[in-house]
Amino acid sequence: MSAGAAFAGLQIAGAVLGGLSENSAARAEARVLDENGRLALLESEQQATQTAREERQVSGAAIAALAGNGVMVGTGSALDIIQQNAIEREVEIGNIRAQAQAENRNYRQAASDRRYAGRQALIGGIFEGVGTALSYGMDQGTQGKLDAQARKERASQMPRKISMNATRRFGVVSLPGRG
Repeated sequence: MSAGAAFAGLQIAGAVLGGLSENSAARAEARVLDENGRLALLESEQQATQTAREERQVSGAAIAALAGNGVMVGTGSALDIIQQNAIEREVEIGNIRAQAQAENRNYRQAASDRRYAGRQALIGGIFEGVGTALSYGMDQGTQGKLDAQARKERASQMPRKISMNATRRFGVVSLPGRG
């Protein structure tokens, strides 16, 4: 194996391994992004649960305060205040969940983009390796042709020996009147 072939082999291996490495790193980053999206959803559910708990406590305190003051709790403006507070908290819980869903989508899209970039890097590494191999093969074929041409040229410039068989085969030719 020539030094050129060894060098080409190292270039091919380096290109393919580089693509594999980049793909592996991109997939690891994508897993982290997926986990971040999952954690965002989990955190939003915890916030929603905490908000609902706080709303029940506030409504309970309001009902107790109104009842303590002698106000009829289940009717009129007292009921309207309690219902309005409950509606506002439900809207807040919906906003918390919607924001978490959007954040999760962003994480998932970023993860998908990283996976795509990793696949592209892998494919690019493979194509770079194949290109190096083809380039080396073409260079070797071209070099072989150039070497053969150089040998032909050197052979045509060297003086040729005339063998005795050549004179026997064709005989001796003499000019007329001379011999």
